[in-house]
Amino acid sequence: MIAFVLTLTVGFKDIPEDSAASVAAEAGIDADSVGDAQADASLAATPAVASATAAPVTAIQTATQTATETKVIAVGAPATGTVVALQNIADQIFASGALGKGAGVNPSDGRIVTPVSGTVITAMPHAFGIQTDDGVEVLVHIGIDTVKLNGEGFQSAATQGQRVEAGDLLSTVDLAHIAQAGFDTTVITVVTNSQQFVDVVPTDAATVNAGEPLLSVVA
Repeated sequence: MIAFVLTLTVGFKDIPEDSAASVAAEAGIDADSVGDAQADASLAATPAVASATAAPVTAIQTATQTATETKVIAVGAPATGTVVALQNIADQIFASGALGKGAGVNPSDGRIVTPVSGTVITAMPHAFGIQTDDGVEVLVHIGIDTVKLNGEGFQSAATQGQRVEAGDLLSTVDLAHIAQAGFDTTVITVVTNSQQFVDVVPTDAATVNAGEPLLSVVA
């Protein structure tokens, strides 16, 4: 939940860019916890096979186990528009992956939908946090630095504690108002607990419609 707290309450321009540890210090959060939240998930190497005779059996068992244990959880696009790679998002905190792996969408309209089914654990005019039944924590952040708008241009349709289904309306946004106020309108979606999963893979599509796959969480 650290990523949600930092994202929704501190604001990006006030976050030092030298390290997440300094962010934690300012927020009164243990730096080790932040470090853990940003650590990449790692996979254990498959043990070497003892003999050539045992190799086929071991390979089959390993493949079967992998196929049985691997699960892919789809995270849909929160808006219709052009896909923006995480590293190309015009905010260093998001682009660095400090808040989790994900992607952005440059929206063509102001209809923002929930990318997953689950429970809304954080609801603000410009950002929503949703936790799935599988434990995936998804942050949908509408625009960059838009917390400074104090809700102007946003009409929220979801509240904290509400159960939502993928594709439900989260918010209706006046993109022209946000742009005229000088803010980037990119809608960013990140898995804030990415380190708990094998990987979070963004779509390779150039454009998406709201609800179409944007991220694949490999569990």
